[in-house]
Amino acid sequence: MLAFAAVAFVGGIGWGLPSRDSDRYLFGGEFPWSGVEIQQLIPRDEGGIAGADVAAAKLDRSKANVLNATDADRARIVRRYRLFTTQPDEWVTIAALSKMHPGSGDFDPKLYQYGGVWVYGVGAIFEAANVFGLATVSPDVTQYLDRPDQIGRLYELARLYSVAWGLLGVWLAYVLVKRGTGSWWAAVVGAMCFATLPGVVDLAHEAKPHLACLVATMAAAACAAKYLETGRRRWWIWAGVCCGLAFGLVLTGAIALAILPMMGILQMRRSKTGGAWSWIGPAVGALLIACAIFAASNPYLVMHLIKPAASGGAVGSNLGNTAAMYRITSPLAGYWNVIGLIGEGSSLPVAVAGVAGAILLVIKTRQCGCNDGVWLLAGPAALTALASGLVGAGKPGEFGRFLLDVDVLLLLLAITAAVKWTKNGTARTMILALLLLATILSGGRYWLGFVQDTAGNTTRAQAAQTLAKLEKAGNRQVALWAEPAPYSTPPMDLIHQQLVLAPDGTAVGRLPADDVGVSAMDRVEGIKDQSGFLHATITGSGQSGGQTPISWAAKPFVIWLPERLKEGLLRQ
Repeated sequence: MLAFAAVAFVGGIGWGLPSRDSDRYLFGGEFPWSGVEIQQLIPRDEGGIAGADVAAAKLDRSKANVLNATDADRARIVRRYRLFTTQPDEWVTIAALSKMHPGSGDFDPKLYQYGGVWVYGVGAIFEAANVFGLATVSPDVTQYLDRPDQIGRLYELARLYSVAWGLLGVWLAYVLVKRGTGSWWAAVVGAMCFATLPGVVDLAHEAKPHLACLVATMAAAACAAKYLETGRRRWWIWAGVCCGLAFGLVLTGAIALAILPMMGILQMRRSKTGGAWSWIGPAVGALLIACAIFAASNPYLVMHLIKPAASGGAVGSNLGNTAAMYRITSPLAGYWNVIGLIGEGSSLPVAVAGVAGAILLVIKTRQCGCNDGVWLLAGPAALTALASGLVGAGKPGEFGRFLLDVDVLLLLLAITAAVKWTKNGTARTMILALLLLATILSGGRYWLGFVQDTAGNTTRAQAAQTLAKLEKAGNRQVALWAEPAPYSTPPMDLIHQQLVLAPDGTAVGRLPADDVGVSAMDRVEGIKDQSGFLHATITGSGQSGGQTPISWAAKPFVIWLPERLKEGLLRQ
């Protein structure tokens, strides 16, 4: 079971790492710049008091911007390709660690939506790897600019931190299903389904704290359920510890705290002796433990919230940057988008079976309900769905990673209902086999994308080759809808052609001039040509059965080109 999960999580773990392979495109045949040259070209005062996840240079997006007008502009772009992965958020953990100055006792990461359990945990892994010669940790960024493979090793180690949490999640899925059904083989199926859920496969391959947060929440639910079963103090203490870890991993992990009042309410309904304190005390005690762990793992955030001026503006910069991305606009469209992303992250058969299973288990809770652990997970999952729907309008596929606790709850409900409601052994086996097959096929598409991106012929490389051919055919300007970076655009010639960022609000594919345009897409179905333009779509080899919108691996690209360049492209 765990070996199966390890293959699902570790296969393709080296996807999308920075390298110097992009130099041949970025410099258009010119001699590539060294790390020292890149650093000399970039102004030294960039960064300032900004949070670790905030870009130093802000563009006026009300107008079109030429992105490579100066050597300093080009150097910024080259630095991204040599230091960042093809996942847009992985770099912020390393950026947070680089903001610290341990020698002077400064461990402030200036990154606060990712918690200390994640940031300091990754930092400890880096330091251990450095001591044992498994990786190179250096404050000299020029070393990484010249040898991107060295920072690539750090990304891999951070991803393995996610893998470790994912393997713990596989075991917890087994525990929760076993308690709910009493069937060890159904628990094995549930654990294997967990390991192959598209959302889990995706997050196990990313150096981000969201999978770890989910697993800590699952552990809190399992411990709280054990307390309800046994009444032993140690289990509500562990429930508080696990909730604190979830909250300490990422701020959105605060939803795990919903488990604790639910635990108290269930205890109150079942307790016949002991008075109100018999259920209030454990719930409040566990909540205090959770808050203490959060404060201990995020001391700078707590200190800066008490004294905002102490952060020098980093808290406002960091949290303001996050808040700007999540605004309530159209809740109806948001909830519709969230429903689609839940179906994507859990696989559509599991989502449908989970909803049906929840209805069936509620109908006959006393005769054949779930165990408490599964129902306790419903609290955080409901809060996630409610909050995500409010801000979910127009959110891209990657937003689905925030819905992972809903995906897992639906899986547990589907497995438990299949065992509890299906009396015929053959039918029960068939249902469980179909659920496993559905997750393997759906999650397998994501796994193939990661495996493909460990090889050389990635979608980004193919798109870069196409753009290079268009340049040879006479193109001298490329329209973009996102700033050049390895996750959003393929590498392209910065020396001999202009890169123009379209103004905010310009629809993707609506070209402002007779230019070539390129954009990463979640899905390429339904792309239409603008009048006078053609388009080329580039998709991953494992995506013939459908796209993988939550993932940044094997990302599809669409390239728009004027009719006049068609013949020149075909001659290449």
